[in-house]
Amino acid sequence: MIRRFVKISGFIFAGFLVMDMFMAYQMNNGYQNDQAMAVSLKLSVIRAHIEKEITQNLLLVYGTANFISVNPDLSQTEFQQYAKGVMARQNLLKNLGAAPDFVIKYIYPLEGNRQMLGVDYRQLEDQWELVRQVRETGDMVVAGPLQLVQGGRGLIGRAPVVLRTAGSPGFWGVVSAVIDVDRLFANVEIDKLEDLEIAIRGTDGTGDRGEVFLGDRSLFDSAKNAVLMNVTFPSGAWQIAARPKRGWATHHPFSWVMHGLMALFFLTVVFFVFRSLQDIAERKRVALALKKEERKMRAMLEASYDAYVMIDDEETILFWSPAAGKMFGWTNEEAMGQKVHSLIAPSRYHEDAARGIEQFARTGQGRLLNSVLELEACRKTGECFPVEMTVAAFRNEGRYYAVSSVRDITRRKKAQKELEKMATTDSLTGLVNRGHFMSLAEAEIQRSLRYARPLSILMIDADRFKNINDTHGHDIGDKVLQALGATLESVLRSTDTAGRIGGEEFALMLPETALPAAMALAERLRQTVEQKSIPMSGGPPISFTVSIGVAALTDPSQGIDDLLKRADQALYHAKSSGRNRVAS
Repeated sequence: MIRRFVKISGFIFAGFLVMDMFMAYQMNNGYQNDQAMAVSLKLSVIRAHIEKEITQNLLLVYGTANFISVNPDLSQTEFQQYAKGVMARQNLLKNLGAAPDFVIKYIYPLEGNRQMLGVDYRQLEDQWELVRQVRETGDMVVAGPLQLVQGGRGLIGRAPVVLRTAGSPGFWGVVSAVIDVDRLFANVEIDKLEDLEIAIRGTDGTGDRGEVFLGDRSLFDSAKNAVLMNVTFPSGAWQIAARPKRGWATHHPFSWVMHGLMALFFLTVVFFVFRSLQDIAERKRVALALKKEERKMRAMLEASYDAYVMIDDEETILFWSPAAGKMFGWTNEEAMGQKVHSLIAPSRYHEDAARGIEQFARTGQGRLLNSVLELEACRKTGECFPVEMTVAAFRNEGRYYAVSSVRDITRRKKAQKELEKMATTDSLTGLVNRGHFMSLAEAEIQRSLRYARPLSILMIDADRFKNINDTHGHDIGDKVLQALGATLESVLRSTDTAGRIGGEEFALMLPETALPAAMALAERLRQTVEQKSIPMSGGPPISFTVSIGVAALTDPSQGIDDLLKRADQALYHAKSSGRNRVAS
């Protein structure tokens, strides 16, 4: 009997040993995934803050380039006044400079930076390559972070200043600004993540191809298994790597409980009722511990701005984070068990999604996995909005599951549109700038020639504008230009286009308008401006007049340059004939 007991006990022990090993594998695997998700949640908050801070400061560089593009002959005093206003705002800029033809002529503040005046970028071997890229690409180029001579680290953003003369772009120079990287990291409180090892790479905005400038470079080695997350901003990107300072725990903190339970269950089977009572008590204790862990994970998910959704290989929703409920408008009760694409994806994605789920169920692979994609998603109200989505997959018990992180990027897209608007709009008057006006006019001329339709151009210049500036100041001069721009917009038809093409020079394009009608409109415009006035505090209002030159499209070989030249000649005739006149 003893031999039989030993034999049966051996079979039972072998069965429990296999079960114990399997459960330990499942528990440890799940715990490692939980650690990675916890680190990802913390990095998501830091990434969002860094992107916001860098983007806001680079927008100031674009704004300065746009200001200079309409004021290319500004004086040192005018630049100092403008830069002082920019630096007075709450931002991270250490200095702001401009270099016409790559020679530094303007810089603010002068204190501590005066030695840079007159420096030619072409003579700076360590900077010239990136500065040259600004001109060649026509876009912003980011450099750094670099160790600054005056101490600390700085991220340098350089943007081109482009003027348009005679219908083709004219390169004026570059605008540069230094962003205080040390203050940036202090603002986003990266040092408060005391339980994490953090490294950042992407010198000169090159993302995962760049050098490491913060933390241990070995953190990016595949052997470290660090969580990687991209930080994107205009004209560049960084990549953050993070992992727990003590390394990834390979064993669940409660794995010993599981082993104990298995041993207890084995003894219970052998000794029957006596051990069964201890087994029940132990199971209750583990259940409470797991419940506590679940509450902790839910609290971390609630603190995340990103939505987290888990589905199975039939696209059925198994987990719906609180952030997902806020983002999409569906409660947890409404979302659980639903098909994810039917719930939040636009109908145009459904066919591709069905094919993708079929492939995912068979292979665990798919186009969306292990990549960052920008897509559209829909709220419960039917409103669709842009999102950035990353998807990771895992296999459990022979089936594939996917976890998606979804971020609402509506604000980022809006910022991009604002940048595009800044590139085509005159910031003072709200009219299109010279470059955009020339492009629109050239296209309209081609259309008029193709269909043999009339077209006219008006060149408008504020009379004695220099006297207004010299007598009353540039702020009153700006009000005159704004009033003139508003008057132009008030007489526009839906097909007309008004633009500011110089300091006090404006142009008006009139499709479907022959010379007599254009002359009549120009005269009405002149009379309207003549009746305008600018109120003055403590004095009589200021009136002003304009001279207008009119030219009509008459020759099929003409382009926008020829038409503007004829309109400018007519404007000169109006000026020389006494001003406040219309001439053709």
